[in-house]
Amino acid sequence: PTLTKLTLWGCDLDPKALDLFKKFPRLTHLGCWARVTDDATLARLKELPGLTSVALRGLDARGRVGDKGVAAIAARSASSSVMPEL
Repeated sequence: PTLTKLTLWGCDLDPKALDLFKKFPRLTHLGCWARVTDDATLARLKELPGLTSVALRGLDARGRVGDKGVAAIAARSASSSVMPEL
């Protein structure tokens, strides 16, 4: 698969979605909702080795993301954007 940029505003970042994203080894940008994500799921971003840009909407809407999750985002992306839930 040659997909490098993927934005799915109809998808939430959870373990199942992350497993699907891993099918795109050249993925450099990922944009999706993060309302249900947690530190453990964000730590798994390292499983997307080419990822350099992340855009997440609704991050920590359920209070499950702490310093470890934020650090995982920063470690995987040279460019990241986190947007509140609208």
